[in-house]
Amino acid sequence: MSESLTQKHKNLIKILIIGAVAFIVCFLITSKVKSRDPLVSDNGRQEIIADYKSKVPKTDKNPFELVTTGARLINSREYEMAVATLDQAVAKDKAYRDGWLYLGIAELKNGLNDQAILSLEQAKKIDPIYPDTYKYLSLAYEKTGQADLAKECYSKFEKLIK
Repeated sequence: MSESLTQKHKNLIKILIIGAVAFIVCFLITSKVKSRDPLVSDNGRQEIIADYKSKVPKTDKNPFELVTTGARLINSREYEMAVATLDQAVAKDKAYRDGWLYLGIAELKNGLNDQAILSLEQAKKIDPIYPDTYKYLSLAYEKTGQADLAKECYSKFEKLIK
């Protein structure tokens, strides 16, 4: 009886090992997928973004609607499309703080750190007491290696939220 029990244990161990190997192989294969959408290749995605960017300037939306759309795109992690949309918002109203703020956020998320600083500085000029501007400026300065400016902006952010 102990021999049959030992054989059952061996079979169970074999099944567990096969399952573990299958899991690891599946994990490795799926972790190599680059595209966010498995149905759209990277080239197809770039074509969609280019098509979207070409249509954004033709919109009749007002700056508020463009910023709302841009914010949704940021939340959907579509940073390139958000930048294109928010560029149009600030082109239509250069004194719109939220347009500049969200443009800076989208640029920051898209890795365009120097451009983000310029956009966020513009938002700061329009409304020098808005805390979120300083929070994102702090992140942008940190990403560009400007630690002193990052600390200064974060300190200002903390003062404004109290």
